[in-house]
Amino acid sequence: DILIDLYNTNFFSDIKFDVQGNILVVSVEERKIVQQILLNGIKAEKTKNEILKNLNLREKSPYVEFLAKQDIKKIENSLNSSGYYFNKVDVAIKDNKNETVELIYNIDLGEKAIIKRIIFTGDKYFKDKKLKNIIVSEESKFWKFISNKKYLNPSQIDLDLRLLERFYLNKGFYNVQIENSSVIFNDNHFNLIYNI
Repeated sequence: DILIDLYNTNFFSDIKFDVQGNILVVSVEERKIVQQILLNGIKAEKTKNEILKNLNLREKSPYVEFLAKQDIKKIENSLNSSGYYFNKVDVAIKDNKNETVELIYNIDLGEKAIIKRIIFTGDKYFKDKKLKNIIVSEESKFWKFISNKKYLNPSQIDLDLRLLERFYLNKGFYNVQIENSSVIFNDNHFNLIYNI
């Protein structure tokens, strides 16, 4: 139990027990402490803070290589939800002399994923133009350079599904089923498909 409790703190990379007479001798090898976490490649402080808040490793916590690799996935997922589907993330570890490390996440955001076409399939009953006016997501057009709604965003797609369902229910289609949308990557852009 003591061994498990000590490992669960994440402060030790190796723990050895030795019983000498009636004395338990515990030898431990401490992990290095994360002194600082840097996110290179992201300018917006709000985005940086949002990412840092969700990481497993934090400043002043013990450095665990497995958690650092998990954090790369968390950063990628966070960027995906902001529309940066072509991001690349890697981590560099800088060893300091005082048994601490600095984690430097180098992030290449890439281009934001744009929605080229929105397609409605199935028994839709209404014209595509009408349905496009119901949802929040928009097709990317050259005159929509200010709009953020032309970028692929999972939470926006969830909202679209709810808006479509509510629209059909209000029109008397009580058995309507809006199946999960699918996103198809095609020639450097995305097609968003809603099946009704």
